[in-house]
Amino acid sequence: MFSSNKPESFYSLSLISLLGTLGASALMVMPILVYSYVDFAGFTESDAGLIASTNLFGIAVSAIIVTFGVRRWPLRTMSLWGLVILIVGDFATASTSELAYFQVARFISGLGGGTVFATVMAAIARLSFAEKGYGIFMVFQFGVSAILIVLLEMLLIGWGITTLFYVLGGLAAMSMLLLPVLSHYDDIKVQQDSSKIDWVAILSLPAILSILAVLLFEAGNSALWVYFERVGADIGFASEKLAAALGASTFLAILGGFAVMVIGTRFGRFIPVTIGIVLISLTAYFVFSVDTLFEYGLASFLFQASWAFTLPFIQGAQAEMDRLGSVAVAGQFATMLGASLGPFVAAFGISGGGIGMLSFIVIAFYLSSCVVVGPVFRMLGKRI
Repeated sequence: MFSSNKPESFYSLSLISLLGTLGASALMVMPILVYSYVDFAGFTESDAGLIASTNLFGIAVSAIIVTFGVRRWPLRTMSLWGLVILIVGDFATASTSELAYFQVARFISGLGGGTVFATVMAAIARLSFAEKGYGIFMVFQFGVSAILIVLLEMLLIGWGITTLFYVLGGLAAMSMLLLPVLSHYDDIKVQQDSSKIDWVAILSLPAILSILAVLLFEAGNSALWVYFERVGADIGFASEKLAAALGASTFLAILGGFAVMVIGTRFGRFIPVTIGIVLISLTAYFVFSVDTLFEYGLASFLFQASWAFTLPFIQGAQAEMDRLGSVAVAGQFATMLGASLGPFVAAFGISGGGIGMLSFIVIAFYLSSCVVVGPVFRMLGKRI
């Protein structure tokens, strides 16, 4: 239904960004999902963190499949199967309340959604200027998620958790209309030696370090993001006000993605990435000392805008290493593995030391990422 034969056009990039955003919705609306697990499904905060971790681990596993399938199967075909699996997982979630079955259903959902997300990442990596595509993708992730956060919170209060997951499955079904646009990314001719198979690109030292850096960075992001609503609830803010603050700040955070498109690589990648990681680390400290809803919303905005600003530069470096997208999708595996690891570590930290332990866990992930990512840019030099 929706199609364009110009893969680098804003129209085409917007369509695949919307497709990828719906695939990654489990991550982007995770604070509301964790809220639903605790307040509507009756799970503990620690259990909710483990459920979120399982969901995100499914996304990570799917990235492995796409990493090695990206040279063999059409992106459109992989994305179609991903949507089918995502729908099955969301509908299965709606039909169970047992913790073990709930985790299995969320893993299946993550497996499908991650496949869709990873194929979009691979498609963007094939462009001559990947930062533009990743920037637009970030704008859609935060813009659409802002709307979903508000609507899903209203849906929860009015209709309950079962309806929420039926709606998410329905959105996945509707997104099949966007699949035709991926065919034009399959047609891109990449000037690269076909003998350099996946492992050659992925196992280069710059690629390994960039993959580790993005894993640590995303572990910090997800550890904080998964519990962001719980941090506000612990302070004493009402759920309706929290949803409004999260929705508004998430929408404003698209400015981080716009900044990537405006700045591009005129200052290289090392300086923007360093600034982004330092700012997001300071925000992780700030959010645990807020007293007012405005300060909470400001912390949420700074956190998400820094996230939207920093990640595309690392992903752009990975796209430079391999235009067929194997390194970028391997990086996506690391992104989602980190996203799974963060809530897992946070869940145990919270069970032992309370919600306040999050700040130390998150900042440790960020600082480790900053240390690892520096050598990547030095080794690749002017190439990035």
